[in-house]
Order: sequence, then C-alpha cells, then structure tokens
Amino acid sequence: MRLSRIRLAGFKTFVEPTVIAVDAPFVAIVGPNGCGKSNVIDAVRWVLGETRASSMRAQTMSDVIFNGSAERKPAARASVELIFDNLNEARVGAWARFETLSVKRILTRDGESSYWLNGQRVRRRDVLDLFLGTGLGPRAYAIIEQGMVNRLIEAKPEELRHLLEEAAGVTRYRERRKETEAKLQEAEAHLARLRDQLATLRSNEARLQAEAETAKTWRKWTAQKTRTERLLWALRRVRAERALAEAECAEREAEKQLAEWREQQTALSQERAAAQTAFQEATQTLEAAQQHYYQIQAQVVELRHQAQNAAMRQTALAQERETILAERARWAAEQTRVTEALHAAQEEVAVCEARWEELLEAWDAAQEALQAAERVAQQKHAVEKRLQHERDQLDRRLAQVRLHRQTAERQQQKIFTQRAHLRQELESHDDAPADLAPLLAEQTAVQEQRARLERALAQSDVECTALDTETRQADEALRSWREQRAEVAGRVRSLEKALSRHRNAAAKAHAAEKPELWQQIDVAPEYANAVAAALTPWMQSIAATPDGVLPKGVGSCAVRRDAVPERTPNDPPKPPEGVVALHSVITTSDPALASWLRAKLDNVWLTETLTAAIDAWVVARHAIVVTRDGGQLTPWGWIPRNESDSAAQEATLLEQRAELAEWQQRLVAIEKEIESAEQHAALCAERYQIAREKGEALRAEQRQITQHEQKLALQLAQRKEQLAWAKRWRAERLARLAELDAEWARLHDEIAERNDEEEALLEQLALLDEALERARTEARVAQSAWQEAQQNARTLEHEKQALAAQQQQMTRHCTLLAESLTRTETERQRLESRLAELDREAAALDTGPAPETVRALEAQLDQAEQAVRGAREAVKAAEAHFRAAEQQAQAHEQARNALETAWQQAHDARVAAEMEVARWQEALAAAEVDWDALRVQVPHLDEQQLANELERLTQAIDALGPVNHAAFAALEALTQEIDALQRQVDDIAAAEQTLREAIRTIDKETREALQQTHRAVNRAFSERFSQLFGGGQAQLALTGDEILDAGAQIIAQPPGKKNGTIQLLSGGEKALTAIALVFAFFDLNPAPFCILDEVDAPLDDANTQRYAALIRTMAERTQFLVITHNKLTMAAADRLVGVTMREQGVSRTVDVDVERAVQLAQPAV
Repeated sequence: MRLSRIRLAGFKTFVEPTVIAVDAPFVAIVGPNGCGKSNVIDAVRWVLGETRASSMRAQTMSDVIFNGSAERKPAARASVELIFDNLNEARVGAWARFETLSVKRILTRDGESSYWLNGQRVRRRDVLDLFLGTGLGPRAYAIIEQGMVNRLIEAKPEELRHLLEEAAGVTRYRERRKETEAKLQEAEAHLARLRDQLATLRSNEARLQAEAETAKTWRKWTAQKTRTERLLWALRRVRAERALAEAECAEREAEKQLAEWREQQTALSQERAAAQTAFQEATQTLEAAQQHYYQIQAQVVELRHQAQNAAMRQTALAQERETILAERARWAAEQTRVTEALHAAQEEVAVCEARWEELLEAWDAAQEALQAAERVAQQKHAVEKRLQHERDQLDRRLAQVRLHRQTAERQQQKIFTQRAHLRQELESHDDAPADLAPLLAEQTAVQEQRARLERALAQSDVECTALDTETRQADEALRSWREQRAEVAGRVRSLEKALSRHRNAAAKAHAAEKPELWQQIDVAPEYANAVAAALTPWMQSIAATPDGVLPKGVGSCAVRRDAVPERTPNDPPKPPEGVVALHSVITTSDPALASWLRAKLDNVWLTETLTAAIDAWVVARHAIVVTRDGGQLTPWGWIPRNESDSAAQEATLLEQRAELAEWQQRLVAIEKEIESAEQHAALCAERYQIAREKGEALRAEQRQITQHEQKLALQLAQRKEQLAWAKRWRAERLARLAELDAEWARLHDEIAERNDEEEALLEQLALLDEALERARTEARVAQSAWQEAQQNARTLEHEKQALAAQQQQMTRHCTLLAESLTRTETERQRLESRLAELDREAAALDTGPAPETVRALEAQLDQAEQAVRGAREAVKAAEAHFRAAEQQAQAHEQARNALETAWQQAHDARVAAEMEVARWQEALAAAEVDWDALRVQVPHLDEQQLANELERLTQAIDALGPVNHAAFAALEALTQEIDALQRQVDDIAAAEQTLREAIRTIDKETREALQQTHRAVNRAFSERFSQLFGGGQAQLALTGDEILDAGAQIIAQPPGKKNGTIQLLSGGEKALTAIALVFAFFDLNPAPFCILDEVDAPLDDANTQRYAALIRTMAERTQFLVITHNKLTMAAADRLVGVTMREQGVSRTVDVDVERAVQLAQPAV
C-alpha cells in the first residue's frame, strides 16, 4: 500500500483545495520558513486520528480550520484526505478488495468531526484499526516532526517500549488484552454482584420459609376464628331479634301516652294565647306614653342648651378681638423696622458697585503687565535652554571622544600583548608530521584477521543452527517418549489396582496367602471368555498341598495339582482339523498345574463360531466344545455366555491380566527408548554447547579485533587530524598576526584623531559656558519681574472675589428684607379683615329662647310623666296573668318531655335492635352461612365461652405479627430465581476462567513477538548506526527482566568515544542516532510511508549525504516525505514540492519532477 496523493481544503493555511502528489519514492517538501510546510505533517497526523489540539500546535481543535486573513473570510470547515494505492492488497478485511483506499476526515465550525473510508462514514477506531501495527497513527514512529528527534533521544524507557511494541505489531494484542481485561473486570464485577445477589436471595429464602410457615399457621387459626365468629354472630342475632320484639312493644305504649298529652295541650295553648294578647296591648300603650314623654323632655333640654351656647360665644368673641388688636400693633412696628433696614442695605449695595468698577480697571492693567513679564521670561528661558542643550551635546560628544580614545588605547594594548603571544607560540611550535605507515600496515593486518574470523563465525553459526535444530528434535522425541511412558505407566497402574482389589478379596475369602487359579495361568485376551467358561468352577480355587492337606481356613475351594485324572476307554478322539484343544491356549509356569489343566481340559475343544462347534461335536458327542465368545456345547445342550455370571467376571480378570502383561512389556520397551533418547539428547546438547562456546569464543575474538580495528582507525584519524590541525593552526596564527598588526596601526591613528577632537571640543565648551552664564542672569531678572506682576494680579483677584462675595451677600439681604416687608403687610391686612368679621358676628349673635316657652314645655312634661305611670301599672297586671298561663303551659310541657323521652328511648331501642339484627344478618349472609342449620346449634352455645375462644384466637393471630400471604408464591419464585442465578454464576465463572486463559495466551504471544522484535531491532539499529557513523556500536537495551513491562534505553557510542550516556553526544550525533533507530524500526516493520520534518537540520554536509543515501536505499520499500532546507537532501529527492505564501496567510504548492527537470536542463544531442 503506497500513498499517492494528499488533499487539503480549509486546513490551517491551505484554505483552497490543494492536492500534493507523492507518487515518487522520495519526495521533498521545500519552502521558506513560515510558509506552511509543517502544516502538511499536522494534516497527515490529524486525518490518522489525532485528537490532542496541542499536538496540532493549537489551543482547541477548531483552530485547525482556516481562520481568515486580511483579504479572505474564515473557512466553514477543514478536510484532509489521504489516497493510497492498494494494488497489493496490503490491508486485509473489508477493505482488501479496493485497489484505491481513501481516508478522509472533516471538521466543521460547530465541532462535528467525521471520518470516511472510500466515501463510507466510519468511526475513529475503524481508522486506527486500519493502520494498527503498521507504524502509522497519530503518535507512531513513522511521523517524525520538529523537535521529535530530541524527544526520541530523551524519551523515557516506557515511551521507547511503546515504539518497540508498534514495530512488533503487538498493538493489536495490547488492544485485545485491554478489551479482554475490561471484559474480565466486568465479568468479575458481574460475578461479585451475582454472588451478592445470590447470598441475599439465600438469606431471603430462609426468611420466606419462616414467613410461609407463619402464613400456614395464620390460615389454620384464621379458619378456627372464622368458625367461632360465625357461631357467636348467630347467638347474637337470636338475642338481637328478641330485644327487637321487646322494643317494639315499648314504643307502641309510649305513642299512646303522647296522643293523650296532645289533646290537653290544645286547650292550654288557647288560654295562653289570650293572656299573651292582653299583655301585648298594655305594653304598646306604655311605649306610646313613654315616647311622648321623651319628646317633650328633649325639647326642654334643647332650649336650655341653646341659651348656654350663646353666652359662651359672646365671651370668646371679646377675647379674640383683644388678641387681634395686640397682634396688629406688633406687625405695624415690625413693618416700620424692616423699611428702615431695607433703605440702609440699598445704600451699602450702591457703594459696593462703585468699588467693583474700580477693581475691574486695576485688574485689567495687572493682567497686561503679567502677560508682558511672562513673555520676556519665556524668551530668556528659551535662550538659556538652547545654550544648555548645546553644552550638553558638547559634553556628550566629549565623553564619547574620550571613551573611544580610551577604548582604542585598551585595544591597542591588548593587540600588543596578543602579537607578542602569537610570535612566542610560532617560535616555540613544532609542526613535524607524524609517521602514518606503521598504523596503516597494522590496520591492513587487522582487517584481514577480521575477515578470517567472520568466515569462521559464519560457519560456526551454521553449525550451531544445525545442532540447535537437532537438539530440539531430540528433546521433542524425548518428551514424546516420556509422555508415552506416563500414559503406559498410568494404564499399568490402573490395571494393577483393579487386579489388586481382586487379589485382596481372594486373600480375605480364603484366609490364605496362596494365589487363586486365575492368577497362575496366562491366556491371550481373545481366548479369555472361552477359558473362563470352561474353568468356571475352579477359577477362584487355590492349589492344595501334594498330600491333600488344605491351607488353614480354606474350605472345599481347592484343587490338587498332582491329582491327574486317569483316561477312560471312552476318551474322546483328537480334535478335527480347525479345532484345537482348549488347554493348548493356556500357559503357566507351574508344571504340575499344566498337567492338571491338560488332564482336566483334555475333552474340551475350542472353535471360533457356533457352527464350527456343532460340526466338531458331531464328530465326538461326548466332548465339550467352547466358542471364543464363551458359549459351550455339551452333551446336555448349548449353554450361551451370560454377561452377568461369574464366568464373565473371571474372563474380565484374565483379559486384564493379559493386558497388564502386554502393557508392562510396552513399558519396558519405552524405558529402553527413553534411555536411548536421553543419551542422544545429552550428546546433542553437549555438541551444541561446544559449538556455541566455540562461536562465543570467535565472537569475543571478533569483538576484540573490531575494538582493535576501531582503535587503530581512531589513532590513524587522530594522527591525520593532528597533522592537518597543525598546518591550519600555523596558517591561522600567521593570518591573525597580520590582522593584529594592521589593527594596531589603525588604532594608533584613531587615538591621534581623538586627541585633536577633544581639544577642539574643550575650546567650544569654554565659549558656551560664558554665554550660558549671561543668559541665566537675564532669565533670573525676567523671572523676578514676572513673579512680582503675578503677585499683584493675585492680590487684585482676591480683593475682587471678596467684593463680589460682599455684593452678592448684600443683594440677598435686600431681597430678604423686601420679602419680609411684603409678608408684614399681608399679615396686617389679614388681621383687619378678621376684626371686621368678629364685629359682624357679635352683632348677629342671638341671646337664647324666651322663658315663657320653657315653662309651657315643663308643664306638658309633668302630664306625660303621669300617663306613663298609669300605663306601667296596667302592663304589670297583664304580665302577671300571662306568666301564670305560661307556667301552667311549661308544667304541661315538662310532662310531654318525659313522654317523648320515653318514646324516644323505646324507638332508639327498636332501631338499635333492628340494626343489630341487620348487622348479624349481613355478617352471616356475607359469610354464606346456612342459617337454618346454624340456628339449631344456638340453644346449646355459651356466649362467654365463644367470646373467650375468639379472644384467644385473635391474640394468637396478633402475636404472629405481620403475615406475608404471598410467601408461598414468593418462595417458589425465589427458588427458581436462585437456580437461574446459580446457573449464571457457573456460566460467568467458566467465562472468567476462559478470559484469564485468553489473557495468558495473549501475554505469551506478545512476549514472543516482543523478544523477536527486540533482537531484530537491535541488529538493524547496530547496522544503521554503523552505516551513518562509519563505525561505533549502538543497542536498544531493556531496563527490566519482564519484557512486557520493561522499558527500553538507547545506548550509543560513536567511533572513538566511550561516553557513558547518550546525553553526552552532540546535537548532530543525537539526530543521527535517532534516525538510525527509526530506520531500524522500518527495517523490521516498514510503514507505508514515512514523514521527516527537518530532521537533517543539525547535520553537516557529510552526515547529510549519508542520511540522504540511506533514505534512497530504504525508499525501495517505504515512501519518504521529507521537509527540508538542505540542498543535499533536495538533490537526492525524486520530486520536490514547493510551498509558498505569496498571499499573506495562504499556502500554495508547486511540484517539481527532479528527473524531468534534469532531462530538460541537458543540451540536446
């Protein structure tokens, strides 16, 4: 996969759609500083998924969008697209089928970022996964920006390990491991939650079991309580019905008595109404007499009050008139006083106005004098200032001249010292060249010896590889034989264990240590069933002694081995062809037992099938024919094999014994093979160790030769450098001496010029001092005149301000007096008007009512009072008669209350009885009780006993507390939930174990990949370092024992240097070291392309040529996009892409095909 084009639009300074063609292996981007070259690298990293704004040299990610310039508006969005040629289908998966692969990213102003692959919108992770393990990515080693070389050299061990992981392609393993660890943590958390839930559910299960038992007891007691309640309700219903009948009789009697009372009440009501009417008429007559009396009394009181008010008003008017007369006199005196004061103030104001006019004339004259004095003083000060400025300039010039002269003198003295020192060095320096011939001869001999060692080392490596392969094969064979031995030994142990159980059982049964028959014979496994069927009665018997005495504890289960039966005249003939005697397939180490078996089984034949057995039995009907599967054909008929009988078990014992012998033979053979394999493996390991030690010795010798060669090269270079340096030093010293002579002469002339200039400046200073003194005297006189005129003007100004304040105050005083005079006149007029009003009111005031009118009204008042007394007597008599009738009605009413109370009590008793009957009827009906059947039991019930039983059951039920009636269903559901949860726990535990195994597998694969990568990177790093430096050694060392967690450290020593740390290298050496490391990564895992931003900046021309040549070599596998200012790098490139900024803030590109340009530049032939 190769990068063919880069498209940018709206990204930083590339506002217009720009296409950068990178179809050549080596493309260089050139241009002046600040034109936007590094923005190309930012664009590539951005489209590959970079999310850190600081890595884009921005504060926020929206800063990558073109922000406008002096002539352009800001862009609405930024987009970057990388187009790859995928003809070799380097990318697998869903994108392998595309010949062209496009990766695009778009960012809008509202912050929306989107990724696209071949026009299809994808996630950022899809883009990262596409380039995972290729060295490409937002922070991969394939993109080296400015300053990254130093960061790579100074990187922490953990950061270098990340680069090693990227080169090893184990990033995907890391991602898989992270995902697996996340899943594992999730599974562990889920498992913990499930176990907590399970524990909670199990505790709830115990609680629900107790609650279910409580609910069961509650149901039992509740049923008993319900039965007792129903009996009690029936008893109470019968009693309520009886009470209802009694209450109805009492209510009817009370209603009869109330009817009699109502008849008496009618007569009493008529008599009471007549008395009440008479009382009301008397009361109305009294009220009319009283009203007439009160009217006359009010008229008398009103007349008396009018006479008193008239007298009081006359007295008040006389007092007010006297007060107003006194106030009028006071205001007249005040008016006279104010008039006089107003005349005096007006005269004083006139005097102030005249003085004001005089002060204005004097102040104007003072201002003119002040301005004239100020102009004169300013002129004098300007002259003084100009002269002072000229003198300051002369002083500064004089100081400069003196400083230059002193500097020139010091330089002249310094040059004189340097001249003397240089002449002394030239006289004492010995520049005889050193002899280089011995060093060159020794270097040639060392090179020949190194070539010889390299050939021997290559042969040793081949031999070690072959021996290593042979050793691994021997170890593998030995491991295989050992696995077989373990398998066979396990099978032998299992068979021995099974047979041992049978032996132990036999020993216990016979109470003897002698073996049974099946333990003393050997039978092939295919004949075990036939032998067991024929010897079933004797298989578990033991051998008796020759004298026929049985072992102690043994019953009749024994055979005598020497008791061989005699052959009878009716012995069966020999077996026909294809049939064998059964004793021929049995072997034993005991001759006596063999004789016994031959005699016992002489008439027993063995065949393969039942058909062959029948054919053989036809020949000899008195023989017993046994088939291979254990069936027997006897003179008494066919006996098939039974899997459950003792013959089948004994056949199994024979098979296991035969199988044990076979496995033991195999075990012995395997032990011999293992011994042979161990000897071969030990021999191979010894030979490999010898070859390895030989190779290590050759490598040690090679390292010594290499170090010696490097030392000779360093010495030779130092000798050459010393000779060249001596020549350059002498030439430099002679040139410097000539320069110092010329400089000394120039300084001598300069000192003379400065002395002459200093004398002329001193004369000018003396003349300026005299003129400056005169100007200062005149300026002081003019300043004094100006100050005096300013003081006069200030005095007049103060007097004018004081007079203006006095004048203003007098004006305000006159105004106040005028206002006071106006108020006095207004008040006087008001008092005169009030006196006239009082006189008119006193003349019109009435003296009061006439005495005759008062006496006539008093006589009418006495008559009205007598009429009131008569009406009161009549009212008292009518009231007494009415109250007597009222008392009689109340007495009769009280009797009614008693009757109504009795009726109401009877009525309430009836209603209560009805309600009680209805209550118990409803209760019994709701309980669906058979009343007729229950009523029969009522006469035999005791209410107190039922109540006590009901109370006991209620207390017992209450003592149970809250009852969970859903406990049975909840317990069943909980049991099902616990079972389901337990299955989940088991499944998740199995999944957790699978995840842990997956993590171990990932770690193993990662560790192997990192170890291989580390070795390969180290080799490539050493080779690239030697190519760039012309020698030296470098390696990427691990800082820990476990490679999965260990960091990496760069160790580099250029030729001739023994630096302890890489920080002691120069900037150029650090850059070359970083380049060698990056190119080593590329050797192992070439990325599709590599971008280098001014990496060659710290390199000199020689190192730049090596750097460019190395890029040319590596460009055969990887594209290189290089940003540079170096002409040597530009010359090595296949294509140049120029970046310009003719319009401020806007970048544009110009492509140059170097080969095409060279062809065009060549003259036509």
